[in-house]
Amino acid sequence: MASPHTNRKMPTILGDFRFLPSLPGIEKFAPLILELIPSGILMEFLSPKVLVGRHSKADFRLPSPSVSRHQCLFLVKNGEWFVCDLGSKNGTYLNGNKVDVSRFEVDAKLEIGEFHFKVKSCQAAAQIGEMVQNLRLAG
Repeated sequence: MASPHTNRKMPTILGDFRFLPSLPGIEKFAPLILELIPSGILMEFLSPKVLVGRHSKADFRLPSPSVSRHQCLFLVKNGEWFVCDLGSKNGTYLNGNKVDVSRFEVDAKLEIGEFHFKVKSCQAAAQIGEMVQNLRLAG
């Protein structure tokens, strides 16, 4: 008997772009890549919805009292990444401004509690990469 995972599509790597397979009910998106400043550690998020917080069940856990249990949500809508503050005590900041909900792009700066991040990749890669993928399929 075949494994239930045999037919599962794996992400495809095209140059510097990674595309997640199309799944029913989930739109195409580029993974979100954040760089922790100043250490340079990179984090890649492969889900279109990421709960950020101090809680042990957060998708991206930031263990610090300066971070709320449910601080914010990274979310894809129409192929673009957004950050949504979830009523956190210390706020979520994008490019130095406190935000409730805001779209972000490459090179944006995110501050979550004492943690500082730079956006390295998001929607722009999906748009360019999809164009490259279509050219390869046509060619």
